[in-house]
Amino acid sequence: MKFEIDTDSIDTNADLNAILIQIKESVKEVVEIKSPNTIFNKVKIRAYEFEAINSQVGKFEFTPYSINMRASQMHDELRSIVLMTYGYQNNNQIKPREYKDVCQTYLELKQVILENYKNQLEKEFNF
Repeated sequence: MKFEIDTDSIDTNADLNAILIQIKESVKEVVEIKSPNTIFNKVKIRAYEFEAINSQVGKFEFTPYSINMRASQMHDELRSIVLMTYGYQNNNQIKPREYKDVCQTYLELKQVILENYKNQLEKEFNF
């Protein structure tokens, strides 16, 4: 699932919070996961989420490569933490009845990370 985010319209914390709520609510849209290998596809952290925060702060820019790299690395780390939380080492060990809970845990951690990222940028640039 990809959210269409108009970064030009993000002017306030309320705008960003609306995006974060949209992310959190997206777990409800995790309909039917066909296999354990696709469990995180609809909820994984993406570069545009960092770009939206960077745009709001306005003074902090990454090249698209570094944002994509950061999002990819962050996804791998989040996925590993979530798997360890449930006592697993890889996606194939997740039981189908746990898919929704696993996605919810991932989204909760993702929201904390994005909020902390935003707060750190605000502190760094006195925004």
